[in-house]
Amino acid sequence: MSIYSDSTLEALTSEETRVSGRSLAESLYDENLIVLLTGELGAGKTTFAQGFAEGLGVKDRVQSPTYALENRYERFTHIDLYRLSTKQAKQFLDHSNDVHGIKLIEWAERIDSSSIGPHIHVHIDDQRDKRIIRCDFLDHPVPSEGEIDAWIQDVRLPVHIQKHISQVTAVADKLMQLLAESSPILMRRQALHAAARTHDLLRFVDFKTYEPDGDFNPSEHEKEIWTDLRNRYGTPHEEAAKKFLAERGYSVIGNIVSTHSGIQLAGTPLAETIEQKLLTYADKRVLFDRIVTLDERYADFIKRYGKGVENELHKKWFSIIKEIEREYFPDGSPDVTASETVD
Repeated sequence: MSIYSDSTLEALTSEETRVSGRSLAESLYDENLIVLLTGELGAGKTTFAQGFAEGLGVKDRVQSPTYALENRYERFTHIDLYRLSTKQAKQFLDHSNDVHGIKLIEWAERIDSSSIGPHIHVHIDDQRDKRIIRCDFLDHPVPSEGEIDAWIQDVRLPVHIQKHISQVTAVADKLMQLLAESSPILMRRQALHAAARTHDLLRFVDFKTYEPDGDFNPSEHEKEIWTDLRNRYGTPHEEAAKKFLAERGYSVIGNIVSTHSGIQLAGTPLAETIEQKLLTYADKRVLFDRIVTLDERYADFIKRYGKGVENELHKKWFSIIKEIEREYFPDGSPDVTASETVD
């Protein structure tokens, strides 16, 4: 049975409802996508849709298309099924299949969601003093803990890399917890957790040598496995893991993993989505298997990759990570020393 991501938050004001819609636009991995929006009359669906449009960069003011049935914008189509029966809604959507891009469908209660394939479902429950917004990301599956455990065993991941991964995962989980307590932001919780657990799954493809060094003493069999994986997936390890995960049906997890270096090196892209940015930041708060400050991590970065000499590339790397921190934690560097496990 497939596992999918979900996110639930409380919005106390219309502005927070709008912010949650905007955050959803920052957690998309497809240009062609269906988003179902459900909730009672007056629950805040149009406000959410307006925030979603803002997040997509739409300049026009989004209005509910109750009478027009649909309004088309540059990157998405806003559909409202309120006036239609179940049969009419199905017929209308069948005729809109030629519309490409993102479709945001209000009053999606009028349709059978099981018949439309992969999608995102947002439900807003208005409880007078607050709105409960639940988002189910049913567009892309997430590997289970058991699957990831098996991969770690299969690739013979070195123990010191496993320790680093465990600490980064703990930090990523903590960041999600802190954001949930402070901001009305929707995010793919399970996807970020899985990406943290797999971000260095093929880290060994970048090793310059497999010769013994201290506690690192791989067997000949392990060397053969690592060499075969490097030949199959190439380097750097971010792109190798992306290919590995996509091959197993987890392309979005691979997309999140692929950006965690924090800078465009060897063709790796920069983080753009919420999950990509948080994984990048979590990875930079861990030095080997220790949680550290960004300053400590930066000092090590210069020492290891610049032989102690700072250059413009180093400064750019640090600037990118600090910008992620300011975006999500404007009050300063978050305390990530404790964590809660993601369900």
